[in-house]
Amino acid sequence: MKLLSLDRLNEKISAARRLVGSNGPGYLLGLLYMGVFSALSILKHHNFHSHAFDLGLYQQVVWNTAHGRWFQYTYQIGIGSATTNHLAIHFEPILLPIAFLFLFWDRPEVLLLLQTLSLATAGFFIFSIARRWGASTVAASLFQALFYLHPAVQGPNLFDFHTLVLAPPFLLVGLLGIETRRFRLLVFGTLLALLCREQVALSVAALGTYAFLRTRQKRMLLLVGLSLAWLALTVSVLIPAFNPEGIPMHFRAKFGYLGNTPIAALRTLLLSPRTLVEIIGDPDRLHYLRDMLLCSGVFLPLLSPGLLLIAVPEILVNVLSQSNVQRFLTYQYSATAAAFLVLASARSAVWIEKRFAGGDQGHRLRIRWLAMLAGTLAVSMTVLFQFSRYGTIYPFGRDPQGHDLRGVYRPNERTRVAYRFMREIPAGDPVSAQSDLAPHLSNRSKIYVFPVIEDAKYVLLDQQGETFPAGLLGVPYLEQVRRLRNDPRYEVFLEESGYLLFRRRTKAADGRYPQ
Repeated sequence: MKLLSLDRLNEKISAARRLVGSNGPGYLLGLLYMGVFSALSILKHHNFHSHAFDLGLYQQVVWNTAHGRWFQYTYQIGIGSATTNHLAIHFEPILLPIAFLFLFWDRPEVLLLLQTLSLATAGFFIFSIARRWGASTVAASLFQALFYLHPAVQGPNLFDFHTLVLAPPFLLVGLLGIETRRFRLLVFGTLLALLCREQVALSVAALGTYAFLRTRQKRMLLLVGLSLAWLALTVSVLIPAFNPEGIPMHFRAKFGYLGNTPIAALRTLLLSPRTLVEIIGDPDRLHYLRDMLLCSGVFLPLLSPGLLLIAVPEILVNVLSQSNVQRFLTYQYSATAAAFLVLASARSAVWIEKRFAGGDQGHRLRIRWLAMLAGTLAVSMTVLFQFSRYGTIYPFGRDPQGHDLRGVYRPNERTRVAYRFMREIPAGDPVSAQSDLAPHLSNRSKIYVFPVIEDAKYVLLDQQGETFPAGLLGVPYLEQVRRLRNDPRYEVFLEESGYLLFRRRTKAADGRYPQ
């Protein structure tokens, strides 16, 4: 009996060794990406180049949830909305298990590491799926590297934290379930993806459509129906229940030209296809489509229309939005599309190899080299795109606003001053802070983004830092600072190197503030 158990153990160890051996380059690239981008994102945050919107916002939402105040936050107070529940903006139950992690370590670094892990894992799944299709180790590694080099991956990884970026690996798990005919794995991956954000249901519906076309199993159509029903439930019932306006926040600003509600917008698109054609024909939107293809293998994704279909919903949402920010590759809106476009390129390279692999061994070898050449050219095109758009590889180039990113990873004397000022703020006290300072102070039930002050006991400012959203409120930032200096309720507690820490005064016995 013991010998039998030992034999089985040895078989499992051997199988594990074979698995690691065949997937070794994928693991190596994934670990390399994880290490580099974890370090970069954390250094960027530590040097005050993360933002209230959205790292600080998510930090407070998750911290409050971990302390029993589910999805509560105060970031929107005074800035266009009075809502104090994040579910009024997006339905993201994935934050609940993340909140459990905050019981052990409640720092923003947890969110940054999870986001990097998500993208690193997505890249490994691209490698693994490509290998399953028959790609060589080198070709699969090239397409994994293409994903890691994609601006729609690197940019979101270094831009705060967003649950939308957590969806790609879950959707790829679903795709792996389709390719291996493991329905439970498909269900597992898609359920997790649906928890990330309401709009991911569109990608799940597209994945279900691909699954039906691939397997011809009618139960895959059930997945399509259920995902669309989930989208309708979240957008029409759950989110409006927390939003006084009765529709998802920001919907009218982004899609109101199509209709006042999601149903009205969909009706417009269905009844007037010409409207969709005119929207897509806009130069800004065409440039976005061009850039996505250039960074994903140029023409290769077009040769795999099934996988291209899964990328379409996210791309279509970005194209339809009136917010041009959604068409910047370096924000969080295109990571899922990038994953499936790159995977479509890998599938196309494998198809080319198999399509022309007949003949003698020398011919087959030449075709295999052709597939690897396609991957090499795709990676080269992405690198050239980055150099032309950002000056170099994005993490060390220019962001969409033209800011040089090379300096955001290095601390300086001002950084140390900011941390010293923060240590003077008691834990739990209501605070108002500027955008770049807020993520470091969000572990409290009340925090506001300056110039909103409300009942803050402390106000921390960086006169050389990011002033958003002061411009939205109609009063210039410097004027807001001047008014605060003259406000009898507050005194300048500390001032150094452009940083200002105000402290709320205590009223005298006569009810007045001391002068």
